Amino acid sequence: MARAFASYFTEWIDLTIGLEKIETAKAGKTTLHHLLAFEQTAGFAVGFDTITPTFGDAYTSYLLGPAGPTGNTIAKHFDRLRRFMRFAVDRGYTTARGWEKLKWKRQEPDIMTLTAEEVSALEELHLSTGSYWDNAGALFLLSCYTGLRYSDLVSIRPEHVRGTTLRITTQKTRETVSIPLQARALLIVTRCLAGGVRLVSNQKLNTYLKRARPVGQH
Repeated sequence: MARAFASYFTEWIDLTIGLEKIETAKAGKTTLHHLLAFEQTAGFAVGFDTITPTFGDAYTSYLLGPAGPTGNTIAKHFDRLRRFMRFAVDRGYTTARGWEKLKWKRQEPDIMTLTAEEVSALEELHLSTGSYWDNAGALFLLSCYTGLRYSDLVSIRPEHVRGTTLRITTQKTRETVSIPLQARALLIVTRCLAGGVRLVSNQKLNTYLKRARPVGQH
């Protein structure tokens, strides 16, 4: 990868950090990591002038292979790359326009909802206290109680809790919301702040949820 391209991409990531868009910066670092790995694996020189539909085809094949993300994740990689290229054009770092033809059709995921009975069943599931499964169950239930995205759950701090209300600025929309906390939700929030619930990555949370089993069941 041309040194200028990588350094400009890093500059764009640093700019998002300066704007306190931490999750955007993390996502940008992930995309840059994949670009570097793609270049090394596929032998495709990644640069301003090579970000074209031909690059898009090769990069998509790479992501669908060893990287293994979902189609929507690929769409997000393309979105970030286009945002970076617009940044580079605006700053006068390049005049290339091939990137404007990059396309990936985003497939909207099926939205699954839980009934009150299903949530109750989760609440009554006896998991080994302090286990990975107990930890995952607490985080998942808190997301059900509050309706918050996982990125917002892991950003909860003591100053966000005001009595029985959670007031927080969401990571994705930067909207400040006030959420009444029922006793069961407040209990989990208190556990989180006290370190009784460990904050793990969203990917690990999903893995633990799939493996969750009651105490005594193997």
